[in-house]
Amino acid sequence: MPALYIFYGEERFLIRREIEEIAKNNPAAAVVHLDGIGAGELRETLSLPPLFNPQRLLIITGFDLSDADEGLLRDLCSLPPGVTVILDAPDGLDRRSKIFKTLEKHAVVREHKPLTEWNLPELTDFCLKTAQELGKNMKRPLAEKLVEISGRSLGRLYSEIEKLATYIGERGEITEADIDRLATREGVDAFKLSDALRRRDLSAALFALEKLLGEDREDPHELLGLIGSQLRTLLKMKVLGRKSPAQMAEAIGGSSFYIKMLQDSLPRFSAEELSLGLENLFRSDLNLKSGYDARVEMPLLLYELINVKG
Repeated sequence: MPALYIFYGEERFLIRREIEEIAKNNPAAAVVHLDGIGAGELRETLSLPPLFNPQRLLIITGFDLSDADEGLLRDLCSLPPGVTVILDAPDGLDRRSKIFKTLEKHAVVREHKPLTEWNLPELTDFCLKTAQELGKNMKRPLAEKLVEISGRSLGRLYSEIEKLATYIGERGEITEADIDRLATREGVDAFKLSDALRRRDLSAALFALEKLLGEDREDPHELLGLIGSQLRTLLKMKVLGRKSPAQMAEAIGGSSFYIKMLQDSLPRFSAEELSLGLENLFRSDLNLKSGYDARVEMPLLLYELINVKG
């Protein structure tokens, strides 16, 4: 079994699951959590002989990889027998650096990225499996609806299903009414921004954007990704023409719940307007990467998207 692991990425739920699995497979090991430890302290910890248990599992968070010197790298690459080290989301991680390339030769390295809208089947399967683990049943369309409402974070989805399972008590089936009553919407203002764009309501869109960029400090590039995803889906739906939400969802690879929600917006946009909107979005993305102020560029983009004429 490997002795050194490096896990990083935004999907914390998967990292926690991996760490739990390693601990489960090392039942005899003494588990030690170290947070914010420095390079010298870590090297000292690795060199200490075990007092009571020859097997140790060291779970290290907040360690700055850029501080690792040659001595520490040697120690990490040749750990004492019985010692397993997990570097959990280390700071200063640069895949191009000499430090990372050295450790990579001796470690299991995994990046856990958030799942995208194109991973809907995996997200839906995760919801269904989680519900089963908690002794509950959930129909696939309802799992898709929960993803659309609560977002793509596996940790959040797990918490939502856990909450639903607790709420329904002895009842074995999670219903749509349960989800409507209890599910927490991810990024209410991000949803309001998307909704305002679909309705071509400039005032509501600007209000949501102001809160997202100001109080919530959302990344403008992520907001562009959200807007672009919606425009591309609407354009694909235009191309598909008169098909049912289920047929469109199968062809596009999205959620039938989401497709059905977008269908009412289709008459408000022509294919030409959607194509031009994507061009405007691409230009705004380049402007932001060139240093333009998001508080100026983003409102201009919303104005163009909502008032665009092909």
